[in-house]
Amino acid sequence: MLKLSTLLLEQDSEKIPYTNKPIVFFSKGKIDYSIHDSIIENLLICINSHYFCHLHYISDNNPNGKNHYFIPKKLIAMNNALYVFGASTNHIKERTWAEQQK
Repeated sequence: MLKLSTLLLEQDSEKIPYTNKPIVFFSKGKIDYSIHDSIIENLLICINSHYFCHLHYISDNNPNGKNHYFIPKKLIAMNNALYVFGASTNHIKERTWAEQQK
């Protein structure tokens, strides 16, 4: 399957008309994560040290935001995007980063 998908991707990049192939892969584009290096680094620290993350999410519908506690387990790269696999919880006693280092 990996060889097939690689071959089809190469054929797509050569601009072969998609009507000639039974399966076609279309990329939605690429995301530049370089401005988020510090966030990615912190996620990796949390994953390796078994720490939780305190997230404050602000949306258009809720400008005050909402707090979430997330336990990251893996950082996954798929389809030119990064995903964090883990669990969300509200049953964690909040501690500061300095307290966690002790």
